[in-house]
Amino acid sequence: MKANTASRTAQFMAFFRALESKRPPATRLFEDPYASLFLDRGYKRLVRLSALPLVQRIANSIIQHRIPGALASGVARTRYIDDLLRHCVSNGTKQVIILGAGFDTRALRLDFLKNIPVIEVDHPDTAKIKTGILDKALHKSPSNIHYLQPRF
Repeated sequence: MKANTASRTAQFMAFFRALESKRPPATRLFEDPYASLFLDRGYKRLVRLSALPLVQRIANSIIQHRIPGALASGVARTRYIDDLLRHCVSNGTKQVIILGAGFDTRALRLDFLKNIPVIEVDHPDTAKIKTGILDKALHKSPSNIHYLQPRF
């Protein structure tokens, strides 16, 4: 990872979540209204255009060609973790720790996490970029979310 940059994985996962969020409500696995905040202008434009079925098919095809399986596994993994967290919290889990949080937005987008502490751990550069973007967009970080960055 280059200094003062976010991880590429964090950026790609935000892109994948943003694409999934543009699918028709009846077919999408989840919605992430924050994912596009982490994208550069070109990716944001592609996400907006992906609301058109032809553009979505072309984008999916290009992603599949360049990084086979990444989009499908990233989207499926997001839904699986969301469902697993929902199950755990409904069965008494009192705190969530997200290791390698990247540009994950679960603590913001999943209502059932709003009343329990969520600790996000990630590389300082990625965390700094993330918190800067969220501070600008939200103006105030929710009090239940705590960011930890180990020193390297």
